[in-house]
Amino acid sequence: MAPIRAADMVITDADLMGAARLFGIDEIEPIGGYESALYRSIRPQGRILRITHPSRRSTELVAAEFSYMEHLASHAVPVVAPIRSREGHLAEPMTTGADDSAVVSCMTEAPGRFRQGRTWSDAEIVHYGSILGKLHSAAGTYRPAPGLSRPGWTHPIFDIGFEARHDEDLAAVWQATRQSAQAHPAGAETLLIHQDAHLGNLFITDTGDITLFDFDDCAYGTPTHDVAIVLFYWLAGVPAVHQAEVRRFLQLFLMGYRRHGDLPEGWQEGIDVILKLRELEIYHLVSTSNEEPDEWSVNFMRDRRRRILRGAPYADVPIAELI
Repeated sequence: MAPIRAADMVITDADLMGAARLFGIDEIEPIGGYESALYRSIRPQGRILRITHPSRRSTELVAAEFSYMEHLASHAVPVVAPIRSREGHLAEPMTTGADDSAVVSCMTEAPGRFRQGRTWSDAEIVHYGSILGKLHSAAGTYRPAPGLSRPGWTHPIFDIGFEARHDEDLAAVWQATRQSAQAHPAGAETLLIHQDAHLGNLFITDTGDITLFDFDDCAYGTPTHDVAIVLFYWLAGVPAVHQAEVRRFLQLFLMGYRRHGDLPEGWQEGIDVILKLRELEIYHLVSTSNEEPDEWSVNFMRDRRRRILRGAPYADVPIAELI
């Protein structure tokens, strides 16, 4: 069964107030959400309540996610900090009025707002890189408590269901690319990474402060893997992938990243492999979606299938030729 997302969850007012009370919240308002339903706390302010269906993430997996966030926050990584329930738990199971179940969690609200990448200054991109470097440095000391382990990025919970019946040719390319990614050093499972630290999962303030959130996909991978995902979505926001933009972003981003660590030898090739895998997965998700495509999706899909089948690198040319 496909995971149940926010739009298909049945949450009554009584369910919502019961979930809020678990975390000491008196009044909340909905703010959307795709995988999980999200609510902003009005009393007290500064909290976000998240309700997830267990078909997507179990109570144990949500607690493991929030345990990692708690570790990062305690090591001065700017992430939304988990707020424990009145019982002291990172995640609480709940039975809903629709005779279903849910997983409830809570975190601080991130300051700032979403901002398109093309409006970011050089200094802000450098800061962005330094935050991911700091995250990876802190992740190196993370030792989860028993029962709070997250899976590796190849675990079935991250499988998008790329089946041949949707597109036999692309399914074959996806399978070969996934195998290449797993065999490459960049596809190892050595460090707990964000795995989705793109612009849509952070807020930036007018003074350039950045806060990361949405660790729902955090998994064991490599720093190269994490950087590749950031680059993928940064370039997806550019109307046409320009080699100059790839150079600019990576040079500035890695300048910040290297304040806290460095990428291993061969990272350029590793980024290319992960970029291609994510390109195939996003193409599949958009092409099989029943929802009306937004502007981002329309731009991304333009000529995408032909480019993939002819083997074009996501950044037009291999990263090693640009850096």
